Amino acid sequence: MRDVGFVFARCPVGVLWPQSHLFRNTVGSGGKRGPSTGVRISAKRQRSPLVLSSEQVKLGLAELEFRDQLLVFLEGALGIRQGELGALRWLECDFDNMSISVQHSYYWRRGGNLKSTKTEASAKLLPMHPSLKHSLQEWRSQSLYNKPEDFVFPSERLQGRKPLDLASVLKKKIQPAFRRIGITGVGWHTFRHSVGSMLAEMGEHQLTIRDYLRHSNLHVTNKYLQATSKTKRLAQDKLVDAILPTGILPKTNLIQ
Repeated sequence: MRDVGFVFARCPVGVLWPQSHLFRNTVGSGGKRGPSTGVRISAKRQRSPLVLSSEQVKLGLAELEFRDQLLVFLEGALGIRQGELGALRWLECDFDNMSISVQHSYYWRRGGNLKSTKTEASAKLLPMHPSLKHSLQEWRSQSLYNKPEDFVFPSERLQGRKPLDLASVLKKKIQPAFRRIGITGVGWHTFRHSVGSMLAEMGEHQLTIRDYLRHSNLHVTNKYLQATSKTKRLAQDKLVDAILPTGILPKTNLIQ
């Protein structure tokens, strides 16, 4: 029978140390003790998230069938979260006013359940570009589940009672399509990060990007923004031109 009160560890005398002993030897003196107290955790992000360019998204779309094209198009144009994409229903697509109302998020674990969006900011309206409107209406005309209360992307296997399993679609359809154009590691959140970075590169204000991604504050938005090599090079060009308009360091008689 496993004793959860002890942690097996090597020690000079070959005894078992209880967890409390290990914690005492991990933390410094004073303060509240706990499993993570006194343990230094690096604030450095282990790896920058993958960010796609608009051209890469375009190439990926060409590798997909219509339903999956629309999934990526919605992600690439709106930057909505995976759960929000799964929860989207036709009644939330206002074709007359060309807007999309993101009200819920779907969680596939434990049999699946529909919940309200994370924050008030998350529930804001998103614009519907004419191309998005046309594509959604085309998909609705093809779908077996096109009533207002139906999911936009339903599971046909479950007769529309639940949304499509987007994790499975990612693994079986989206990732292989992007691998064919030489891009690995694509996830649903990749598109959300990419939207933020593409808008920043296009010169959109941070407040616009915050509201577009429906973040509650700019601190969260800043985590999504990455400058591309081209953007950084252009920024450097501006700095150097301002410091050294002629491009040549001035001559001097000083000798080191």
